[in-house]
Amino acid sequence: MKKIFKKLLVTLLLLFLIYYSSIVISLYNFHKGIYNKQKNFLEKYVNFTKLKKNLTFEINNIIEQALKNNTSIDPATKLLAFTLSKSLNQNFIKKYVNVNNLSSFLEQINNDKIPKPNLLKTYLIIVKINFVNLDNFFVNYENNGESIPIYFERNLFHWKLININLDYEKLKRVIKF
Repeated sequence: MKKIFKKLLVTLLLLFLIYYSSIVISLYNFHKGIYNKQKNFLEKYVNFTKLKKNLTFEINNIIEQALKNNTSIDPATKLLAFTLSKSLNQNFIKKYVNVNNLSSFLEQINNDKIPKPNLLKTYLIIVKINFVNLDNFFVNYENNGESIPIYFERNLFHWKLININLDYEKLKRVIKF
């Protein structure tokens, strides 16, 4: 009985190590891809279909909240503005959230502001990982006192970016509506 229990425990620990290592290696490769401006990492570590869908939803919510909070606009104008902005948003996301445009964006990133990727430090990031469930987690990107949740989803043994949570109140502090 003790041998079975030990084997089960070792198996569970090994599975956890493999699971956690898949997260760490994916985050490390994602970070390394951004740091080294590697265009090919985008296809492997970004789920563009889900990212487009989620960003469209996030931006539509921000627009809706901004219009809802603006009392100087009559309801008919708000409806028209929301409908037009929703359509523009979908076209914008469809056109600009793709491998080529994100690759161009990567070229403009200043590496002086990004820490050099370090696999050992990435293994210690467990305290910053927030699990939604076994297939999803997010990490908070922190900049200038603001944190933006970046969501990843498991795809077999690696993880893909699926969403960047854009919050109306945070954006309102950065961009004046």
